[in-house]
Amino acid sequence: MSPKPRLIVVAQIAGAFGVKGEARVRSFTDDPEACFDYGPLMDESGKVVLTPVRARPLNDGFGVTTKEQLQREEWEAMRGLLLHADRAALPEPEENEIYVADLIGLRVEHVDGR
Repeated sequence: MSPKPRLIVVAQIAGAFGVKGEARVRSFTDDPEACFDYGPLMDESGKVVLTPVRARPLNDGFGVTTKEQLQREEWEAMRGLLLHADRAALPEPEENEIYVADLIGLRVEHVDGR
């Protein structure tokens, strides 16, 4: 059994787009289109919600064609759902940068040793 992936929030479902079953997605990544490069996007439990096939920019996010082929009503019902990527799929941070999620679980120590 493979270990559970460490999940990082990278986007959010903002509803449906058009009549062809596309999802409207708001990206939270520095490079907004990069969130679609990290493989399937999951809910907080690790269940795959959205596997991007194609993404096109909109005024307030992206219209995303997905492998899941859900109906407009199904995407609308998921409005507000946070989308996560596996931490292992994200690029390593630049020098002097860190993902906040990488701090979780670390030991904290005051400068005086406490």
